[in-house]
Amino acid sequence: MKISELCENTASAIAATNNGFANGGIGMQKRMKTKKKRKAQEDAPPGREKQVKKLKGKFDDPGAPYAIAWAQHNKHGKPKKK
Repeated sequence: MKISELCENTASAIAATNNGFANGGIGMQKRMKTKKKRKAQEDAPPGREKQVKKLKGKFDDPGAPYAIAWAQHNKHGKPKKK
């Protein structure tokens, strides 16, 4: 088998799996859009909005403040009013 035949076979196999579209096709683009939407819909736990706001300045990862706040909420519940 020659290298050119191998390249043709590989290219046709990739085209068949991607339905002829490069980079994963339309399905991949839809998944990327829905993933971006999910990030924007993160909510702070009830009563912990101030905590999330303060944590946003400390972390580069946009999901970290929400994860920390939800962990605290799950462990201790709503913060007590003073």
